Amino acid sequence: MSVLLSKKHGVNPSLMQCVVCGKDTGVALLGKIKGDAEAPRHIPDVEPCDDCKKELERHKKIGFVLLRVFDEAEGAKTSPWLYFQGYQVMKREAAERIFGDMDLSKGMAWVSDSVARQIGLPELKENNNE
Repeated sequence: MSVLLSKKHGVNPSLMQCVVCGKDTGVALLGKIKGDAEAPRHIPDVEPCDDCKKELERHKKIGFVLLRVFDEAEGAKTSPWLYFQGYQVMKREAAERIFGDMDLSKGMAWVSDSVARQIGLPELKENNNE
């Protein structure tokens, strides 16, 4: 893979951050971007860090995890993690009752804000993913 260097900023790096906890996860070398602009200091990674993945797996063992995303995520062609807001855990029995015949075997599912409101989920608290 090659990077087209920016004339102003060279490799034009950004720090990638976990979409769940905000921890730095790596460096993205963006090179030349539209208008030869400077890269943002931080950008979201396309998936959670290893620690957050482990935490989500732990929650899946005790319940069903709903990954909340903005409504704009519906139909988007990019990673749903880029629209991530937080997560909520519900009892597996409640998930089975609410989602009926849906396959719940993965232990978690994406849910948009509008769907979350329709099924009566509480609003997410700022900086609190549970």
